[in-house]
Amino acid sequence: QSNTNISQAQRKEIQASAHSRAEQMRAELEILEKGNETVEQLIRQSGDDAGTWEGYKLSVTLGKAQENPDSDYSQELKQQATDYGLATAFSKNSNGINSGDVQNSIKTGVEAFAEFLLTEYQTERAALSSLQNTTVNENTVTGKNVTTMLLSVSSSVFASAGGMGDFQKLTNKTESALDLLNSLVDVIDTYPRSTVWNLWGLWKTKAQKAVVSDANDIKDKIKQTNEYLNDQEFKGLVDEVFSEKSYKNINKKDDIQRLIDYLTGKQPDPTATPTPTSIPTPTATPSPTPTLVPPSPTPVPKDYETVSSISKLTAVEGYQKVYIVEIESFAYIYITNGNEKLTFSIGKEDEQETVSKIVNECDLNPKVVTNAGFFDSTEPSVEHFGVLRFDNKEWETVSNNKDGINVYDRRVIEANTFIQWPDRTEIRKITDAAEVKDAIWAVGAGYSLVQNGTIAVEIEDNKIVTTGNDWYDPGDRRSRTMFGVNSQGNYISVVVERSKVSKGANAYIEAKIMHQLGAVNAINFDGGGSSTFWYGSVKNKPETKKGDERKIGSVMIIFDPNENKK
Repeated sequence: QSNTNISQAQRKEIQASAHSRAEQMRAELEILEKGNETVEQLIRQSGDDAGTWEGYKLSVTLGKAQENPDSDYSQELKQQATDYGLATAFSKNSNGINSGDVQNSIKTGVEAFAEFLLTEYQTERAALSSLQNTTVNENTVTGKNVTTMLLSVSSSVFASAGGMGDFQKLTNKTESALDLLNSLVDVIDTYPRSTVWNLWGLWKTKAQKAVVSDANDIKDKIKQTNEYLNDQEFKGLVDEVFSEKSYKNINKKDDIQRLIDYLTGKQPDPTATPTPTSIPTPTATPSPTPTLVPPSPTPVPKDYETVSSISKLTAVEGYQKVYIVEIESFAYIYITNGNEKLTFSIGKEDEQETVSKIVNECDLNPKVVTNAGFFDSTEPSVEHFGVLRFDNKEWETVSNNKDGINVYDRRVIEANTFIQWPDRTEIRKITDAAEVKDAIWAVGAGYSLVQNGTIAVEIEDNKIVTTGNDWYDPGDRRSRTMFGVNSQGNYISVVVERSKVSKGANAYIEAKIMHQLGAVNAINFDGGGSSTFWYGSVKNKPETKKGDERKIGSVMIIFDPNENKK
């Protein structure tokens, strides 16, 4: 502006050129920033946990340390390892956490990974001494020495070279799905507890990438085995275990063990003489200095069976725990035999109690106890909605609402009533409790599931429609308690669990389960946090905040009258 030797026109031309160049540079910078943001966002969002971004940075620094062994990366490694521990513990990346805010009382849990890196030399003295050709002096370990030590530790802890050798040997094994799965578990077991990232995560060391590549080859091989191609149930389990969504929600090792358990259950008689099979001698793989790894725990036998769909459930007298792949849920089932009888109880009058407490106070020797009817959780004295008749008595005839008004008669009408007559059962609405005075027992409950042998729940316009009433939320996947009777007069009791490992059931799923188990009449009891299945102990995980039992109003009890009372 102060240069008087140029004309006004020249000045405007120079300004226009400068502005144009500035806009061009801004555009280029914006492109670069967007590219960086995209890469960072992908890394931040692609992992199985919030520690992915911090772990990625840590793995980059480890790579730098490997490429520059004369440089001291110890402080950077310590800080990044601490950030990783914080991110994992608090589900936040380091830019959202101030490590100074972390209390000393939780230091062990938060910084365990970082402290592991900096103290591992105590168990890796031999490897460190070999690298330095000297004796380790704990009092004179420098940052540079620590970096060197970390590199030796990372080669055994993070790369798990022995595990890589196991992967390589798989190419010489027979194409058995069971062999492949067992090898996969063996390799996972070579990783110490402190190495927490997922085999299928985004960020990895070079050695981990090699392991993951072979792991993916194993998954592909499993899908080419005879077991996968010819066994539809096994195929469904494999597809579920290795589905993309399962990586974030399922403990992979436990789920792989479930596949192994399935195949083991189908193995031929081990005493039979096997047909000799020629197995090539595997190519020897150089072994690194062995790393001490805690022995694998003895596998705990599973306490449940797995079926692919509801249609595969079988009606068997006695107790079953079944995982149904179709609905991704656990079901707890009991079907009575001809000797066992059924009754109801409210425990102590005018007091809600847990199922376990009612069992302990019961003078019978119960086989199975579940929660039964609906109740008012805000009023401890209200233990049942609708009629409840057993032992020749009508119980719970007072049902006060929030205004203190007794609405018992209204709730008798609103409830859907399951009635056991001397010669038959039926489910219907009643208008007066006197209608069931001659019944062996009668219980007011929720909607019908099966009525006269036919499923009583329908789907219309993608909405679940129930019969009797709609107590409560029939379209939601929740913990559910079901009760019914089959054509032989045997009772069927079922609880489907909703928890971190089980998705629960809606009314239509309930109806399909009870119909498949042979019910001619079945009804929905109270559910959600109330659902409790007791068979010697509480078997299901209650759907409560802490996973403990909820105090409920009434229970159904299955017992054998021929067995001694308590």
